[in-house]
Amino acid sequence: MYFGGIATGEISLLSFFVAAAFCILIVIYRVIKKSKDEYIPFGPFLVIASFVVMFAESGFVLRSFVGFCKMISNFIIGGI
Repeated sequence: MYFGGIATGEISLLSFFVAAAFCILIVIYRVIKKSKDEYIPFGPFLVIASFVVMFAESGFVLRSFVGFCKMISNFIIGGI
């Protein structure tokens, strides 16, 4: 493994979130334009996440994800 275990997990996590955000936009666009459904490849999202993990500090993605989860849980529980 070139990146190691922690970085591979970060790449997977980040690529899923980037793909989810992109696909939500694509679905909205397709509904508005009433265009035909096609497959969206996952490889480009893995490449984008790999580049982000290569140039970000170690553990940045995991810390950001945990911080985001804490913010959401405080919003739900606290009713902010």
